Amino acid sequence: MQTGYPWLAAFSGDEVGEFVRELVADTFDAAQRGTLEYLEGNLRAWDSTAGVYGQPEAMRALLSPIDLQARP
Repeated sequence: MQTGYPWLAAFSGDEVGEFVRELVADTFDAAQRGTLEYLEGNLRAWDSTAGVYGQPEAMRALLSPIDLQARP
């Protein structure tokens, strides 16, 4: 499948479905408001998330527990 969003390959089928639903809603919202600001911001967020998915070390760090009791 060809797409204008090649980074979608990083996501599961459910996540792609969520992306499509958000894309449609954001596109209608942009048309009503006359601005692409929110749509563009959401596309950047999905793209950034796909980039993190492609970095296993970053994913491990983001998903690891945080010790809130640790002191420097």
